[in-house]
Amino acid sequence: MLATTDRAGAVWRRCLASAFRTALACTIVGCATLYGPAAVQHHIAFPAFSYVTVILIGTDATLGDALHGCWLALYATVQSVGPALPSLWLIGPARFTNGTISLAVALGAFVVAFPEGTHLIAKRIALGQIVIMYVVAFINGVDTHDQAIMHSLNVAASTAIGVLACVIALLLPYPRLACWELKQNGGRLAENVSERLDLYVKAFCAEDNALALSYISQAKPLTIAGAKLLSSIKRYQVSNFVAFYNTIY
Repeated sequence: MLATTDRAGAVWRRCLASAFRTALACTIVGCATLYGPAAVQHHIAFPAFSYVTVILIGTDATLGDALHGCWLALYATVQSVGPALPSLWLIGPARFTNGTISLAVALGAFVVAFPEGTHLIAKRIALGQIVIMYVVAFINGVDTHDQAIMHSLNVAASTAIGVLACVIALLLPYPRLACWELKQNGGRLAENVSERLDLYVKAFCAEDNALALSYISQAKPLTIAGAKLLSSIKRYQVSNFVAFYNTIY
């Protein structure tokens, strides 16, 4: 019972820490949007998308995940904003109609979604940027090349502030590193396996079937928890490798 309480407390603390860092990242975006320098406020024209970026990258992430998210956001921006800018120039404000904008959004979404190797987070960010690039341009009007460039910069800046907020939130009050999460989850998995083995031995040595079934039923929740811990360990191993790769290259 004491071990179960300790595990529940560890899960609760981990969820609370993850929620705190996500809330901190959202607070950073809000402060930059409301109280930042005028130049920064001017370029963060789509703060709602900044919050979306925070949720996509920063939820239950490590510092390595956030650094990887920087690359994914950059890749998504190049993949969406890059083609959208010349497209807005070619379409021109005189031909901004429901049909042309819908066709442009559909083609842009196809180009983003078709490659199988693109990370899902990058696809989500790029698809959101495509909608903002074309639909907001159609609603507000982009009459000149300068306005099209500024619109593109505003979309990129709104994405960048969300990514930067994630990185800062995962550095405070101390960095959340994948290697530390691996160490903690590895210890919990070892305890989980030990408890399950102990229950299975008791079930094997039980004098009657009812007692054996009781021990086996007690082991089932531990089996589910062990599978979740193993999945988490595999995820943090990938995150740890990505962080190491980004450090080296």
